[in-house]
Amino acid sequence: MRNSVTTSVIGSSLPSFSTSKSIHKNEISIQNKTKPKLVLHVGPRKTATTSIQMGVLYMDQTKRNMKRPSPLQDLADSFFLMDNYKIVWHGWAATEKIVTECFQKLDPDPVKDECNHDIWNDLIEKFDAVYEQGHNVLISEEAFSIVPRTKEVKQLLQKLKEKWDVHILIVHRPLDSWLQSMFVEYRLPGIYRKQLRIWKKWDFVEPRQETFPQWFEMVWSKLDNVEGDPIGTMKWYEEIFGSEAIHVMEMVIPNQPDITARFICDTLSEISEAPKACEYFTKIQHKMQKRNHGSILSLNEDLLVMKLWNEVLQRKTKHPYTKEIKKVWFARMNKTEDITRQCHVLGRHEATLKLIDYMSSKNLTFAHDLPSVCLNDEQMTLIANRTFYTDKVMGMNPRSYDEIFHSIKNNFNLCSVDAEKAVSMFKDWFLSIDLIDYCGKNKN
Repeated sequence: MRNSVTTSVIGSSLPSFSTSKSIHKNEISIQNKTKPKLVLHVGPRKTATTSIQMGVLYMDQTKRNMKRPSPLQDLADSFFLMDNYKIVWHGWAATEKIVTECFQKLDPDPVKDECNHDIWNDLIEKFDAVYEQGHNVLISEEAFSIVPRTKEVKQLLQKLKEKWDVHILIVHRPLDSWLQSMFVEYRLPGIYRKQLRIWKKWDFVEPRQETFPQWFEMVWSKLDNVEGDPIGTMKWYEEIFGSEAIHVMEMVIPNQPDITARFICDTLSEISEAPKACEYFTKIQHKMQKRNHGSILSLNEDLLVMKLWNEVLQRKTKHPYTKEIKKVWFARMNKTEDITRQCHVLGRHEATLKLIDYMSSKNLTFAHDLPSVCLNDEQMTLIANRTFYTDKVMGMNPRSYDEIFHSIKNNFNLCSVDAEKAVSMFKDWFLSIDLIDYCGKNKN
């Protein structure tokens, strides 16, 4: 059972939650006992959602969507059906569209209501098809953690209770750790295209070069209603469906089974037992491919090489072939192939790897040897307060406030390199590497 804590401990450090009273257990209609269950896993983002989806619920869904045989998905679905659960898949893109094209445009005035209700009804029709078959619904869509916290959205979601006994599954990840992961997720599109497995080029139009403190200032005020942090998401769904409908999982429990097994055998079975699915996934867990565990992005290295590169383009640093580099850069922007065939500029990721090797050879680290920008005391206090509150309400083993604050203060991952100041330390190195193949010219 979750620990209770008064909201007075958080002061002004939390974006405001609605104060409407949660539904009490005694107010639930007896009819819920006869209604089929709609189990909605809402994430939030960066709380092992991909592991749950690809490791348990949608193991081979892509093949099925492409009208190709999917024996692995069929087998997994069959075990859930034995436990009277029907898996519903909608996908991030389609669910995000519900948020942007419907929920964000809802208005109580029918004249002003620009919500595309057909998008929402597409999902409802999937639920209705399962309802007609007499099964429970199991769906995982983390875009439901970023729905607008408005009265109109609340009323629309509450309509689900007309047919369903609704249950919300939420994963708890300590806020300080979650923020760190969300920052990496923010920087990722500016460095790497995951789906295509392509590293971004120097001239990418949206570099996302903010430091962690800069990003923090951008997102803190909208942490709940836009970013959908764990505690904000939990409180929102408590208001809609009542505290008894909320089921919280720990993302990581030391010396305990992986979250994919606990998702079925513990949390899901708490709502309605799923012994067949639990037995099946427990048996195959050691065979399951771990998902979403890519290499850690070199965020600080990328900040620094981008700053060095811009210095070359802006002629603040004299490079022997600045003109040629600029020609190649603008040729790429204008898709002029004749120059780009003759010249090759060192890639942004290649330069990042060279910087990593150079720093390793000199025993330099960002944490100890380079200038950095970190959170100030006020920012650290804001994070510590909300983390303390989140741990108390959602966590199994909440930490003390002092422990949380100390952890934040000493976590260099919540800092970034001060690239502006560090440029001078690496200028000579940057000039020494082969940024360009000299367009066929003799290096000497």
